[in-house]
Amino acid sequence: MELGLPFETYVEQYRFKYLALYHAIRAAIHSGKLPEGTRLPATRELARLYGVSRGSAAQCYDMLMAEGYVVSRQGSG
Repeated sequence: MELGLPFETYVEQYRFKYLALYHAIRAAIHSGKLPEGTRLPATRELARLYGVSRGSAAQCYDMLMAEGYVVSRQGSG
């Protein structure tokens, strides 16, 4: 599942990859590229797609959940 995120743009701006991924997903949500209800990949798949650790993918999702951008449905994927 390719999300088409502007990840590389944010990698240049942020020291940590989890922050780059967080900002890329957040920007895609704000721009409408990821509309409400879009199913995001599991952390393992997200990590593989963007060449980050699974921990970085999880930290990114945790930040998005804390701000209300995404909800977690464990075991649904």
